[in-house]
Amino acid sequence: MADYDPAWARLQEARVPVAFHAGLSGTGQYAKVWESGTGQFEAFRHSAFPLVAFTDRSISDTFAALICHGVLDRFPELQLVSIENGGMWVPELFRHLTAAHGKMPFAFPSHPVERFLASVWVSPYFEDDMPLLKDLLGVDRLLFGSDFPHAEGLPEPLNFVDELEGFSDDEVRKVMRDNAYRLVGAN
Repeated sequence: MADYDPAWARLQEARVPVAFHAGLSGTGQYAKVWESGTGQFEAFRHSAFPLVAFTDRSISDTFAALICHGVLDRFPELQLVSIENGGMWVPELFRHLTAAHGKMPFAFPSHPVERFLASVWVSPYFEDDMPLLKDLLGVDRLLFGSDFPHAEGLPEPLNFVDELEGFSDDEVRKVMRDNAYRLVGAN
């Protein structure tokens, strides 16, 4: 990971947020071991197994690596964003980071969950548990996102606001607009 430190340093210095978007991650090779077929994603025609087994692996593993290898401690002002990965991977990652910190505190210059919270924004899926994510991340780290017009998104993307039940008007405004402005320095 240290090989990339010059890039992380320039991104931090320029205050350029780094977005991690869902994509092909190589986990398809593991699906081939467990079932027949190509292991490749084919819209509406693939097995449910990769969806169940690997959906959250790529993004969770990415942030685990960045934290466990100290990238976020070496570059504490680096701003990272998870886009189109949902947010329900966060509770499990926090559980694993907390357990690792409890067993190996010497491996972490700071508490790994606190490092995550200081550096990462998450754009949840509309069907995610928004109150849980608000409790875990804080409303200031949640971002509205849309993959319109892809099938997995909402037909009317701004209806995402309906999923923020129990959020105050100020919190809704943060999720739907202000947090993104703050992230890119446009406020």
